[in-house]
Amino acid sequence: MAKNSFLKTALAGLAAIAAAGAWARSEWTWGVPSSVYKDLDFNLRAGVDRAVKIFKIAEDAERSGKPVRDLVPLYRGAAAEWRKVQIMSESEEFSEPLLAAVVFMQGYSYDRARDRNEAIKTYNEVLDLYPDEIESAVAAKWHIARVKLGMGDTRAGNAIIDEMVEDERPLAMKHPLMAEAYMNKAGRLFNACEEDEAGDYWNKVIKTREFHKNAWQEVQSAKNMFRFLCFVSGDFQRLEEMLFDGIDEKATSKMANAIIGQFNWAMGEYGNRGSGTWSYFMRKEKGKEKAAAEKMKKFFSSYLSWGQSKGPIFLACNRKFDFDMMLFKAWYMIETKEQIKARFDKLIAEVQKDSDKKRVLARLKVIAEALMNLGDFATARIVATMIPDQKERLLYCYGIESRQRRWKEMLDLLEQLLALKGLTADEVSGFKWQKVDCLENLGKFEDEIKLLNDISDPPRTLWRLSRVYRRIGSKGKSYAMLNEIMFFPKDAPASVLTQARYREEDGEKDTAIALYRRLLSQPEWKQCGESSAAHQALERLGIATGGAMTNTLR
Repeated sequence: MAKNSFLKTALAGLAAIAAAGAWARSEWTWGVPSSVYKDLDFNLRAGVDRAVKIFKIAEDAERSGKPVRDLVPLYRGAAAEWRKVQIMSESEEFSEPLLAAVVFMQGYSYDRARDRNEAIKTYNEVLDLYPDEIESAVAAKWHIARVKLGMGDTRAGNAIIDEMVEDERPLAMKHPLMAEAYMNKAGRLFNACEEDEAGDYWNKVIKTREFHKNAWQEVQSAKNMFRFLCFVSGDFQRLEEMLFDGIDEKATSKMANAIIGQFNWAMGEYGNRGSGTWSYFMRKEKGKEKAAAEKMKKFFSSYLSWGQSKGPIFLACNRKFDFDMMLFKAWYMIETKEQIKARFDKLIAEVQKDSDKKRVLARLKVIAEALMNLGDFATARIVATMIPDQKERLLYCYGIESRQRRWKEMLDLLEQLLALKGLTADEVSGFKWQKVDCLENLGKFEDEIKLLNDISDPPRTLWRLSRVYRRIGSKGKSYAMLNEIMFFPKDAPASVLTQARYREEDGEKDTAIALYRRLLSQPEWKQCGESSAAHQALERLGIATGGAMTNTLR
């Protein structure tokens, strides 16, 4: 790979971010392995159960946010219980896997109790006495490194991790915490601009199948870092090795999915190049933003050229349209308007060659949706006009306009939809209610009132009329609508509460109090939320609510 200074700058910054976040994911499933536990006698099993229970109590307390001073005695109590199990094991015909796990759990308990020196001492006991008990030994070594780094002893912590990653015992290399060790090592190499070596360790994480189950977060992080490395270096051969790892060469559809996923990732990176992963790069190019943007464009162009060479994979699984859409969306981000138009015209012409009308319709919608996601609503409208069926076309055009809240255009389209023949009653109702929203947002309140009266679907229309009348200053008519709603049992409490609040806003305090009291006086309303709100309103107004209430407003 090229070792240019630009690449070094970008990679170093990204590695620093990756290394900094590594410790937050350092977890390991604690306890005695099931393969060991199942062979324990009754007494030992009871001892382990008790130790696990006490440790779990401490862990649950920590997760609930208990302060450290309360956690320390709980974890120390867990360490004491694990020590008891160790003594019981040693007095019988003990097994080393059990002892290694039990001693590790003592160290882990001290670790969680923030007793770092005792934790390191106990972890070292695991390494000294049971180095071949890999499950516990690898965990002990990792946690020693983590504690050292947490104490600021970076050199010692990194040295331990360097030892770990050289361990080539098969079981050690598959240990879930080894994925963390590989990621830490890769991050440091990346930070030192040793990109090839860092890539090797990321590949270890990606290619170890066990990590996909027991360290999936590290696998995903490794993939993202490796993608970025290949992206800026142009090493697409290594990128393909990662993308197609584990996929049979005949499974072309799976390969196509992997490529599409990779493109979606790259588009996100290019779209967010001013923040996140690329923020470090952009800062380093301070004062040279234009040059930096051009450099990024060159990276992306090279990347797209690689993607364009993968056409045969998509053709082999009859997914040429997916391939064309993938490239169209990607090239859209860096090409000129003229280039985009030429690519768009070619894409549309290819789609319209198809004799399957349903497939043409579906693909036109995919293109329009992609354009909207890219922010190009003007071209999306052009695509929508190509939909042959009038109703489908009008509905899709309405969807485009609604994405931008273009109320006038939405209203025009609804008028056209309502003029169509053969609509169901539900469709007519739906279009009319959407028209109500458009009229209100356009400030055409008289037209809205007329339409609501035409719809006549109480109490829904009554609620809307009450709101509109109040908005235009016709308070008497607004109250009249609320009074009508009172005849609908389910809506009556809300209607009384709404009118009470309106009256209070209008300075009619006595009437508002009477309405609030009415909510408390109705036996069937006493359990509803409106009754509780009325009680709070009366208290706010300084009105006593104790004792029986009379229905003062008829």
